[in-house]
Amino acid sequence: MKKAVTMLALLMAQAAALVGCGKAEAVYGRDDTSISVESGEKFTIKLDANPTTGYQWSVSISDEAVVTLEKLEYQQGGSGAVGAGGTQVLVFKTNKAGTAIIDMVYQRSWEPRKDDERLQYTVTVK
Repeated sequence: MKKAVTMLALLMAQAAALVGCGKAEAVYGRDDTSISVESGEKFTIKLDANPTTGYQWSVSISDEAVVTLEKLEYQQGGSGAVGAGGTQVLVFKTNKAGTAIIDMVYQRSWEPRKDDERLQYTVTVK
């Protein structure tokens, strides 16, 4: 019985190791404005943000048949202090081959301004 339990534990450990062997999701930042991914893959854009000031990244996608926003979340900064900034995490899914433009604006939704920070990502899906 002890041998069977040990063997089962080894098999479970191997299975758990194999689960993590899939292709890692690509992560992009502020300067990675040209993105190339395979159809069906996900990718993440991480940007500094501070929603406690009312500012956050808004997203517009030119062709949602090619790329869609799957998840948007905010990760608080390491200090945890009230009012401290963190990271806005945007997870996208690619749907089919083509090119899409992701336009992003860092703004207060109720107070858009001409000088709001803007980023543009060109996504090529193979």
